Amino acid sequence: MKSPEILLNEALEALGKVGKRKTFDEKRKAGSPIEVQLNLAETILKESKVTRDFTSSHNSGVEQEEIRESAFSEGYDFKGDPRELQVRSYVAMGCTEADARKTLGLPPKEIAEAGRNAVADYFLAKSTGFNEADAIRFAKKGRSRHY
Repeated sequence: MKSPEILLNEALEALGKVGKRKTFDEKRKAGSPIEVQLNLAETILKESKVTRDFTSSHNSGVEQEEIRESAFSEGYDFKGDPRELQVRSYVAMGCTEADARKTLGLPPKEIAEAGRNAVADYFLAKSTGFNEADAIRFAKKGRSRHY
């Protein structure tokens, strides 16, 4: 099962594709919990004729409800690191992207975009006691320059 942050980010992406993101931003109250925002997003998507796929099964007298992980039908999926979706939900709640990435233990965006080796170099520098600026500079130089 996906976390509420991931579900909210997927819902926000679907709202953007349908063109209802502005409606969501107008109705959303600042500081409201993620679950409330998710319910609001799902309500707006239902009004836009975008629905989730629900299936029910009856196994040995116990009723179980299963939600497909593909979620909404209108291109409502994300391939990549789920923490990137959490960054988007933190930003949607008013946090800066840099603070959200730091909270989730992700490298700065410029390092993440530079590639896997840069991310590894960044975490190596941070674990050996470099400060943030020096770790970023170290990661940007690349491996071939310091061997």
